[in-house]
Amino acid sequence: MKEELQEKTSSNADQVHSKAEEAKEKVQDRLLGFKDKLNSVKESGEQMQRSLQNNRSQSGRVKGVQDIKGVSHIKSSSSIKGSKDIKGLSNIKTYHS
Repeated sequence: MKEELQEKTSSNADQVHSKAEEAKEKVQDRLLGFKDKLNSVKESGEQMQRSLQNNRSQSGRVKGVQDIKGVSHIKSSSSIKGSKDIKGLSNIKTYHS
């Protein structure tokens, strides 16, 4: 009876170890597959960022002659604000009124 119990215990231990080894191999295979997929996602993200940066740098517009301001855009002395345009105490808004 004692020998039979020891045999079953050792066979069960062998089965547990073999199942654990199989599970370990399956987990490692799955992790390697996941790592490969993650690397491909990372690479595609980097490619997308590079293409976006290339599009931004290519779309940078160079100013032409029509974008340069001319003499008509310069303020004259009559359009400059004077002392009459300064707000007084009556124009200042307060939150307590």
